[in-house]
Amino acid sequence: IEKTVSHLKTLEAQLAEEKTSSASVQQRTKTMLEMTCSLMMYREIEHVFEGVMANTRKLLNADRATLFLVDAETKELYSYVSRTVPEIRIPLSAGIVGYCATHKEVVRVADAHDDYRFDKDIDVQTHYRTRSVLCVPVMSENGVVLGVIQALNKFCVEEDSEVERHIEFVDEDVSTLQSWSTQVSLAIINVQDFQSKQTHAMTKEEETSSLKRALEDARKKILQLQNMIAAGQHMSALKDINALIAASVSAAKDSIHADRCSLFMYSKESNELYSTVAEGVEGELRFDANGTLAGLVASSGNVLNLHNAYDHPMFNPKYDRETKYRTKEMLCVPVYSRDGQVVAVLQLINKTSGVAGFSQEDVDLINALSVSVGSAIESINSTARQDEQIENSKQELLQMNAQNQVKDHR
Repeated sequence: IEKTVSHLKTLEAQLAEEKTSSASVQQRTKTMLEMTCSLMMYREIEHVFEGVMANTRKLLNADRATLFLVDAETKELYSYVSRTVPEIRIPLSAGIVGYCATHKEVVRVADAHDDYRFDKDIDVQTHYRTRSVLCVPVMSENGVVLGVIQALNKFCVEEDSEVERHIEFVDEDVSTLQSWSTQVSLAIINVQDFQSKQTHAMTKEEETSSLKRALEDARKKILQLQNMIAAGQHMSALKDINALIAASVSAAKDSIHADRCSLFMYSKESNELYSTVAEGVEGELRFDANGTLAGLVASSGNVLNLHNAYDHPMFNPKYDRETKYRTKEMLCVPVYSRDGQVVAVLQLINKTSGVAGFSQEDVDLINALSVSVGSAIESINSTARQDEQIENSKQELLQMNAQNQVKDHR
């Protein structure tokens, strides 16, 4: 009995830890979306530098962070610190950050002094000790490297002593910084576009009209991000997977103005996709992932954005024929768990407003939403498993008590 009681307490402690971890991921996602709202309002590149560096430190618990941008003409990386500090410039291929830029790869180093690419003289000159390093390339939508975000010396604070302890960057930090780099890329392009337009002579009327459009675009983006935050908070409170599927479908449709949406849960063991909410289909929909577009996304982990679904050899027009519906554009986005496994696929069909086809901005919004969906799925599944284990342990304890009472009567 004592062993069973001890096991029960351990399971309860694990459940509390899982809920705390889930809350931490949800808070980080909310924080990133709020940071993006501010970032998208900047119209000067200096403000982007300052915002990215400050927010990167906050997101990753890093001691230092730097945003480097590529100067294609001089083949250099440069960074802005403040108006009183000279601009920092290094050769495009120099050091760990240069390797990240030229190879378009994430670089994660436990101790910089053990890495051949790191110049130790920098630490000597600055009287600083660089340990853990995480670099992520900032890419444009067509794959051009715009720059690199570099974070140094991740730390945690010991609860007992309140002393900072340096630790390594983990997989969750990589995923977070990659998501953040996508938003940074949009902010950089926005500023560059804005400043490029500023260089051309405009009449007063043209300037006013341009400003109104920019403000309206910013307002729409902020509203979309606020809706994302609200949807993420709502989903994090759900305890039922069917309710989560319905909430995810509604949020995804509304965020990018899609005509239809489905959230397919993915079982890697059986290689099946299934959903209780698939628009245009009554009841549960379950099918083999092989040979389907959603299955392709689940297995590859890559976004699939089709401007004409019928042009793809794996598209099956069977459901269109049966439901008398015409699928045109299709966007499929993988939903990841915290350990990097695909657990579901969001599939959106037919844009209902704006330019035909799903844009990169639509992809970025659904990617952001998928973080909240993945966190909510994992939280619900984890809670269900823990509750089942606790209930089984309680039943075992009751059975043992009953057996002991029978023995006592004898």
